[in-house]
Amino acid sequence: MNELGPWPNKRFGKAEGAEYVKFIVETVKPMIDKQYRSLPDRDNTAIMGSSMGGLISHYAIHQYPDIFSKAGIFSPSYWYSKRVYTHTREYPLPKTARLYLMTGGKEGKDSSDDLKKMTDRLLAQKHP
Repeated sequence: MNELGPWPNKRFGKAEGAEYVKFIVETVKPMIDKQYRSLPDRDNTAIMGSSMGGLISHYAIHQYPDIFSKAGIFSPSYWYSKRVYTHTREYPLPKTARLYLMTGGKEGKDSSDDLKKMTDRLLAQKHP
């Protein structure tokens, strides 16, 4: 939990998610772009995950909008830290960023409510 958590959590302890994303951006992606025939520009770079992976993908695109232009955010664990809402406000996305947010109807009311709250936040920022 703490490896993918971008902010500290009383239950799970120290957050290591920021370091995880930094490792992807500064080490993994450059290695892939150097070793393989990739299209390394922002327009061709996406990140995605589910549950805690959805949360860290949400964090990543907001923290590194110059690296990622797209994010698949599936069943995000927004419950982990309400800081995700202020982070979204503090690091608005370029209008060209594309997000795919999804949660299942049987994941519980909290999950659906959190996703709706985030969607409303993004729409309030005039994100298309």
